Amino acid sequence: MAKEKIVVNNIKSVITDYLNNAQFNIYIAVAWITDKDLVNILISKSKSGLDVRMILIDDEINLGIVKLLKELKSCGAKITCRNIHHKYCIIDHRIIITGSYNWTNMASNRQNGENIVIIEDNYEEVQKLLKSFIELENSNEPFKKITKNKPKDFNEQIGVIFPVTLVHLIGQLDDHILVKVRFENNVEPFLLFDGSIKEHFQREKTVKIKFLGLKNYKEGHIGLAELVK
Repeated sequence: MAKEKIVVNNIKSVITDYLNNAQFNIYIAVAWITDKDLVNILISKSKSGLDVRMILIDDEINLGIVKLLKELKSCGAKITCRNIHHKYCIIDHRIIITGSYNWTNMASNRQNGENIVIIEDNYEEVQKLLKSFIELENSNEPFKKITKNKPKDFNEQIGVIFPVTLVHLIGQLDDHILVKVRFENNVEPFLLFDGSIKEHFQREKTVKIKFLGLKNYKEGHIGLAELVK
């Protein structure tokens, strides 16, 4: 008999338990995955012979776990990049985990702001998501790199002050805070700020920033900026 339950507390712990108990396969379609604990479980499961597959967005938010994703792929997992906003996982072709929860550190630290729904043994619904997952998986190239392209004009903008709108505070990336901003031409890049941005961040707030240059990663480049007070 099919069972459903809603979880609003200790979500990471619940997902962890279900992943650890998986016996055959784990299919994940989650836009952003930065929680290394969850990825390490997937690595362990892939090493033990489970069929692990993942679909995620190819953007800067996922940059921090590129090394782990490459390790996961080297263990036999299939990783595909796709422009999605899904947040679901299918385990052993019988369990669905879905809801608002991205598999990120920010989500795990957010109190009373997320939910998941767990559906067990509803095979009709499982088949619907499996069909969607396979279509997504087959419609894109396998995972290669995140943020491959270096904007040609960034170095020319060092020291320039811009008005931007703060869109979304993503979270910690190395020693900086990753933030999505919107320029006046509606371009929405990700930029790195120091920790003081947390005190001033407010969604849709317009501020002035000074562009400081690029922070280089093996997999790409992200702009550095600071607030102008």
